[in-house]
Amino acid sequence: MNTIEWTPNEEAYLLLPGQFKNNVVKFSQFEYRRDATPPHNSPSVPGQGAVNEYDIVPCLMISKWPQRVHKRAFDASDLTRQARSKIVDNEPLFVVPAGDPCSSEKEQQFRLSFSLLEVKYFEGLPDYFRKLYGLIKYIFKIKIDHLKLLDSYHIKSLFISWVETDFNQICHGLTVDLIKFYEIVYRACEEQKIEHVFIKGCNIFPYHHINRATDNDKGTLLVLKNITISSIAPELCILLRQDLQLSEEGDKNWLPKAEVILDRLHEGFGRAAYIDGYLTRLQSLVTNSLFENVQKKEALAHTISKIQEVFRKFFSDDNIVRLIPMVNATLEHLDATNRIDSRPIDCSREDGVSISVHVAFQHYLNQNFDEMMKILNEIPIDTLEDPPHYIGVSITNHHRDYIKLDKPLCYVISTFERGHAQQNCPRFYMDPVLLAHHFKIQARLHTTGKGPDQTDLDTLEALSVCLSDRAPYLGRLSYKSSASLLLQGYRETNQSSYATNFDLQTDQSGGATNFDLR
Repeated sequence: MNTIEWTPNEEAYLLLPGQFKNNVVKFSQFEYRRDATPPHNSPSVPGQGAVNEYDIVPCLMISKWPQRVHKRAFDASDLTRQARSKIVDNEPLFVVPAGDPCSSEKEQQFRLSFSLLEVKYFEGLPDYFRKLYGLIKYIFKIKIDHLKLLDSYHIKSLFISWVETDFNQICHGLTVDLIKFYEIVYRACEEQKIEHVFIKGCNIFPYHHINRATDNDKGTLLVLKNITISSIAPELCILLRQDLQLSEEGDKNWLPKAEVILDRLHEGFGRAAYIDGYLTRLQSLVTNSLFENVQKKEALAHTISKIQEVFRKFFSDDNIVRLIPMVNATLEHLDATNRIDSRPIDCSREDGVSISVHVAFQHYLNQNFDEMMKILNEIPIDTLEDPPHYIGVSITNHHRDYIKLDKPLCYVISTFERGHAQQNCPRFYMDPVLLAHHFKIQARLHTTGKGPDQTDLDTLEALSVCLSDRAPYLGRLSYKSSASLLLQGYRETNQSSYATNFDLQTDQSGGATNFDLR
């Protein structure tokens, strides 16, 4: 549909924000949640990927910065003038389809978007400030967000302004600075004034959010006034327990355990886990891209060429190249003539396990159980109290046709789809060691007819207990969540009938926080 309309009052053609947004979504073939389409005045469109939600924002890049914004960058404090001027010189500025929420013409307006600039700004901050902001956002979500007055954007704006004004007076300790910041938020709400970070003289206080029926502005002031160290201590303890995966509240010895875990994180354990999680998600994108085009010869060839291009670009990256044997195993399964060029690298024990299970998975898809078992029998299946981190295996809904006989795994796919408004779950993630044991059970069932016994299920459950509910994603897309569903699949599809004691308690709750201490 036409996105441009003549308006006699303006004597000009205007670009219609709502129709512009709709056209971008339509022609980009972006998969979005129709049941969660936002109001016309919201610039974003909610998307649906691998169960985890994401947004896209249709936008237009403007040719040059408006003078008012440009001037503010150079009027900044000495501390940030250089950083801001670099942003002005190097970063583009965009407009998005959303207007002034207090304006009667909001549905005919675009507004400037500074979100990418804010990302660049935060990238330049020292680690202390980023950790402090993580805590600030956590307390905001717990204490203030539900009052429906301030948005996280207001908190971000106040934080940036505070850093620019009082940079040298901030680093007194995370808890002290946290309290000091919320005193600033209190004053901003009391005065009903929050200045825009990039536009001088622009007050972004959300007058349109003030609800006279609930007095949410007065309620917010009351909560902010009572934010003290003693009042937020319980929330900070909960945050620490959740992020470090510590035991329930009844454990009085949790603090020494937390110190041990934090020491290990500082030694690099956390960094390795983060990288493996990132590689798992990257491998998942590659797998999904290949399998969704498997029936389209030209599209598959184009996808493979793009994947080769990515790996060539990062050929010197010692982490990215760890994926190459796994990607090539998938290409071999698809009978693709091309492969990803590799180079000699040191292969850790963990990567050896991950590669073996990825190769075994391809044999499993072809129902080549003999070759699969040769590979799996060489893998040490340990029930470790503190298991190492692996690059996980991505299962997509495109795999369903290959694994029709695998009832527990099909149950996982179906369960994810049922929880999806669009009945679509492109991919989820399985821990390689647990998946290897599952493959052994299924191979025996399909070759000899002997189903899982109590020992098999005990082993699966013992392996699942050790898995993280934070990797490679929080909540429903974690290894622990998919393992719980797999075990539930054995029960629901009657493949646990050989077991005498199998009462699995599954936990499908979402992630608790977006602040990860790793």
